[in-house]
Amino acid sequence: MSYRKAHRLILLNRQRSLERSLHRRVERRKRIKKFLYIERLINRRKNKSKKQIQEIVVPHKLKAPTDFRLTKNPKQSADFFKKMLKMKKERSYGYTEVRIDLSKVDYIDFPSALMLNAVGEELSVCNCLVKGNTSLNPDVHRYLKESGFFNKKYTKEGKLIIAPGNSQIMEFTTGEGRWKNEYVYKFVDILKRVYAHLAESNTSNQDTYVSIFKEICGNAIEWGDTKRRNWTIGVKFEKNKAIFVALDLGQGILKSLDRRLKLRLTDKFKNKNDAQILEGVFDNYYGSKTKEPNRNQGLPFIKYCNTHSKIKHLCVITNNVILKFNEEGTNVFSKRNNGIIGTLYTWEIDKESINKHDGHDIHGSI
Repeated sequence: MSYRKAHRLILLNRQRSLERSLHRRVERRKRIKKFLYIERLINRRKNKSKKQIQEIVVPHKLKAPTDFRLTKNPKQSADFFKKMLKMKKERSYGYTEVRIDLSKVDYIDFPSALMLNAVGEELSVCNCLVKGNTSLNPDVHRYLKESGFFNKKYTKEGKLIIAPGNSQIMEFTTGEGRWKNEYVYKFVDILKRVYAHLAESNTSNQDTYVSIFKEICGNAIEWGDTKRRNWTIGVKFEKNKAIFVALDLGQGILKSLDRRLKLRLTDKFKNKNDAQILEGVFDNYYGSKTKEPNRNQGLPFIKYCNTHSKIKHLCVITNNVILKFNEEGTNVFSKRNNGIIGTLYTWEIDKESINKHDGHDIHGSI
């Protein structure tokens, strides 16, 4: 091969290589252009669907009662929580927006604040977007802040609020064999903070409070159709006392009872209402639908602790009954089993109850 032919062949190969490189660049630009076109098209459709949803979905507005205290005004408070939970069925485009109006609330208690937080989380796990405002009453706003209600909530701008307040809240899953000893240890840490708040070094009654905690939350319960199958324990620290609240969103005590035909007929002939039946549960008169040997056995123990002032101002709200021990006010506040969702216990501890001894052994320990 002559020099000219070899040089011509080299130039031809170089030209072909440049043409192939140029072709690859052109094809790459076409692919990028097509990809960007599809991305813009998808984004336009997404934005259009969002606008349509915003235009079609009408927020459900719920106004809280002026007296928003479960222990003082259970009927209106329970009706409000039932309206909130009904929003789980009001879905549009896969989610529901619920706006809670607390602006006119003049009175609120720790049980209502904790229940409002629990029901709001139940709605959140059911694709419900929960929004709301705060009370215009500065005392109520301050109480909500001290109870830790605003903790881990978000502002309009999407900023996370860290405001635990003068309280401590513990959540855990129980039932169906999920009870763990670590729950007891966490509760003991709460008790240590309670003792420090009351400036009390006597820990002789600590096992009593742990036993109450285990009796309330340790057994499996019937949860119904709730997704958030948790117990919530909250403690609010006030002057010279600590307020405890334990709640769940299950079926409640009355719906979990095992009332055989003989007992039902006896209750009917005695004209017992639901309040009297609930009192019988705390007197160990009924059993449980689960047929477990230890179910409902600890409720008389809790009543015993309140009777002997190891805890004070014990109040139980479940289904359609509010049961106040050692106080007037036990009654049926709604139609049969159509009251509050789940069960709520609230009691108080002070220095006197910590140092209370009656000479009887308390069963249960850490």
